[in-house]
Amino acid sequence: MNDLDKVKKSPGFRTLDPFWFTFGAFLFVFFWFFIRSVFFNPSRVMMVFETVRRLDPIGYDLMMMVSHATAWLEHSVSPFASFNNFPPFATLLFTPFSLVSLPTAYSIITIITLAGLLWSGFVFPYLQQNPRAIKPVLVLVFTSTLISYGLQFEIERGQFYTLAFALAFLGVFIFHRYPRLSWVAYILFTLAIQLKMFPALLIFLFVRDWRDWRGNLLRIFGLGLVNFALFFILGWNKFLEFMNILFAMNDDPGIWVGNFSVRSFTHRALPVILKRFDITTGWLENGGGVIEALLLGLVVLLMGLGIYKAFRQNRAGIDPYLLFLCTAAALVIPPISHDYKLPLLTGPAAIFLMSLHIPKPCSRWRSVFLIGAVILFSLAYFSTQYSYSMKSPLLANNFPAVLGMMGIAAALAYINPIQEERLNLS
Repeated sequence: MNDLDKVKKSPGFRTLDPFWFTFGAFLFVFFWFFIRSVFFNPSRVMMVFETVRRLDPIGYDLMMMVSHATAWLEHSVSPFASFNNFPPFATLLFTPFSLVSLPTAYSIITIITLAGLLWSGFVFPYLQQNPRAIKPVLVLVFTSTLISYGLQFEIERGQFYTLAFALAFLGVFIFHRYPRLSWVAYILFTLAIQLKMFPALLIFLFVRDWRDWRGNLLRIFGLGLVNFALFFILGWNKFLEFMNILFAMNDDPGIWVGNFSVRSFTHRALPVILKRFDITTGWLENGGGVIEALLLGLVVLLMGLGIYKAFRQNRAGIDPYLLFLCTAAALVIPPISHDYKLPLLTGPAAIFLMSLHIPKPCSRWRSVFLIGAVILFSLAYFSTQYSYSMKSPLLANNFPAVLGMMGIAAALAYINPIQEERLNLS
């Protein structure tokens, strides 16, 4: 029995399950964004929203990825001859899809995506519980994702972000649960990075002992070196072509309401919000870069606070706060971060919410603060499950919701009631 279990079994120690506050937030968001928008609109006609900007044919992103692999494999045409911002190794990983028809490839990637979501959004959080239990909040968070706009968007495009992060989460799980199989964890993590690059921010989860700074630095350096070397797997020229596309993507990241990156929010969503409050936006033309840098710095700061707290506590296992902060940062830092990335928050959000317990007895103001934090986090999370087409312009872009969740996670990392109770009881 670990220290936390001893605390829970201590006389007079009880906790208030945050599920009911999370469930209440879910019901409120469901009413506000769905029932209110669809049935209680001024036209007195049931509204039907086009929640996803569909492309013809379905699975367009997968089709483009397979076409890059096919052009390189069969015609020796550079996979970067057209816009392809995926690492060179991803071309090799997708070459098997060139052996089947596109409808078959689309069916396969859809099944893989759903399997990856089952792992990362349900099985992974379930295995983190001690003792293991299927908690109501886990079922609520997972099932809401199954019918969410973000998942529909990812499947419609034939994207594979869920696959990439499922591999990364599996690597993190194996690294902590089965140390002797760390080499398997490194392979899975490397595959995730070679698919989408930004799972690399989860490197801070590959730490067992924060005091072993030499071993941690060697691990980070080794994984970084291997992944950088794989960028050259198709040769020097293909690496240069890949880098040129990345620079071009950075200059033209596809800014629109469904891109919740720091850059897209600064240059597209923020002016809309300011205009709603009759605030002039002319200064953003010259000062937008400064605002973007400040917001980017805030994201890095929140992730850094999670890293510092994990270092100070040096707990065994996966830190739920750091897991959520690193995942959220990996979503908003890249200049291109479309809403089909939102399902990636499912597992980290479920683990975070299940890790929260409000102790009883507890001071009134602390209880109010903790309950308020749970409600706000849940409201922000469930708001991301609905399309921008069903929201007001103030809430259409999902960056403020993700940033708000990061702020709450970072704050609660420093106000963990169970750990403080453990110190008081020991």
